[in-house]
This record gives sequence, structure tokens and C-alpha cells, in this order.
Amino acid sequence: MLASYGFRPMGMTRLCAFLLLATATVVAMTAAAVRVSAATVKDVRIGVHADKTRVVCDLDEAAAYRIEWRSENDVWLSVEATAESRTIPGRGSVLSEVRLRPGGNNNAKTYLRLRVKRPVEVREQVLTNPHRIVIDLHPTG
Repeated sequence: MLASYGFRPMGMTRLCAFLLLATATVVAMTAAAVRVSAATVKDVRIGVHADKTRVVCDLDEAAAYRIEWRSENDVWLSVEATAESRTIPGRGSVLSEVRLRPGGNNNAKTYLRLRVKRPVEVREQVLTNPHRIVIDLHPTG
């Protein structure tokens, strides 16, 4: 009866292969739709000390990061973490401001632009319990 509608019975091997391929396709599409959780920037603090200005990026969990100079007045910290966009006024004679901007895929990366007023040497460290990225800006001139 089904043959009259153009249906051809397929062999059991072909049917199993078709079902396996269909299941794999659905699983792959579901996995692509699931967003992987990223760390979150909880706070950014600025402290002025006698020999440096310290910027602390508080995180809810460990996160990869990178520091780079984009100009003589801009130190950029890119963190694999989400955050709200905001600007924090600088303090002291070294730092003008810190700007946080989300970016990357699904805004899962945050860019912190540290605008400096004068030449600095940058030193960094990562602390845990709680998770923090610490950037020290030491004046050089």
C-alpha cells in the first residue's frame, strides 16, 4: 500500500544509520545553542599608594586575561568574564579612569581600559580566594 505513494522500504541498516545521523544532528544543534558559563567581574577597585596605583578586578571565579598597551596612555586588560559597562573615575597622579566594556561572543569578554596620565611600568598578579586580577601601575618618570 505504501509503495503506491512512492514509499520504498529501506533496509534495517539504512534505517539505523538514518536515525543515528538524525540524533547526532539534534545533539550537535542543542550543544551549539547552550551558552558556556563565563566568570563575572564583581567589582573594580582603585587604590593609591606611595609608590603605585593599584587596580583590582574582583571575579566570582578564575578567568583568563591578557594585558597590552594600545597607546602610550592606554593599558588594556581583556578578561574572559562578563561585566556591566561603566566608567570609574581615576584617583591620584597616575590614573585618569578605568572603563569597562563588554564584548566578544555573547559579551563573555570584558575590556578594561586603564587611561594613565603619565608613563608607568605595569606589574600584574593573580590572587585566589577570592579570585582577583591585580594591576600595579608604577610611575617611571
